[in-house]
Amino acid sequence: MKRYMKKVFLIMAAVYMLPGLLYADAGRLKGAWQCSDGYGNRTFLKFLDKRVLEYDGERMNYRATNDAILIQNDYGMEDVYRYGFKKKTLTILFPDTTQINCTQVVQNSKKSKKASSSAGGAFIIGPLCSWSGSSSSYSGSSYSNSRRIYFDANGNFSINSETSFSSNAGNYYNQGGNPDSSGTYTIEGNTVLFLLNNGSSIRMNINIKQNSGEITELMYGKILYAKSLCE
Repeated sequence: MKRYMKKVFLIMAAVYMLPGLLYADAGRLKGAWQCSDGYGNRTFLKFLDKRVLEYDGERMNYRATNDAILIQNDYGMEDVYRYGFKKKTLTILFPDTTQINCTQVVQNSKKSKKASSSAGGAFIIGPLCSWSGSSSSYSGSSYSNSRRIYFDANGNFSINSETSFSSNAGNYYNQGGNPDSSGTYTIEGNTVLFLLNNGSSIRMNINIKQNSGEITELMYGKILYAKSLCE
């Protein structure tokens, strides 16, 4: 019986390590990752160390095994997120069966240098978000709109938006982005210049830059884009 179980174990181990198949490796869970759920919704994952990760601006305590990422929830228990690698792609399966595929952010020195031109070592990585909304107790309606700008380490960005409206007559919800809501960006002094794929451009002011050089808040007119608003 022991010999049989040992044989089964060796076969399973060999299958998991075959090229092209998903296999787990906790040692590769580090650095920054750009993720997508396959429906155009992008998220950002960053392993800050072996105990803390940041997912879309929200920090969480975790521990990793060779087949799962265990994240502590609000009740002190651990939610199980299965994961595996296929070549350079990290696939994570959420407890609700949602699946995301992630590629690691590898900094391109030439593009990164261009993106942070005249920035004194400043950089942006991950999402910055804005939010606006209103509600009326008289009519029983509410409205909210949020935008999320995703920055990679190589001077590229994309924008997703969420809009929701509810009233006694019904509810409305819309989420997504489009090709015209992406492009390249350059950090210039105290501003960030966005060049969109449709040929237009906008400029935002840097509101807060951390001691590390990371930019965590931008202002576009009176609209605040902040990492803290992504939580």
